Amino acid sequence: MAWIRTIGEAEATGQLKEIYEDVKRRRGLVSAAVAAMALRPEALAKLEAFRSSIIFGASSLGRRREDMIALVVSGINGCRY
Repeated sequence: MAWIRTIGEAEATGQLKEIYEDVKRRRGLVSAAVAAMALRPEALAKLEAFRSSIIFGASSLGRRREDMIALVVSGINGCRY
């Protein structure tokens, strides 16, 4: 449970709703880490644009290698995402 006030998918409107829909389309879910930025949708949009520019097929490693690296790093960090 987040201690930061978040806005759920059902309550999201405007720019935040668009961001959530895009994140869900690309990743399958809106994580708590994304929802933690919900109060600042303009910052979340920039963060997501940055993320998309450096991962998930954006590098010369290819999507499969990027996914494997992300999986290992998440495991090391104890992250569920």
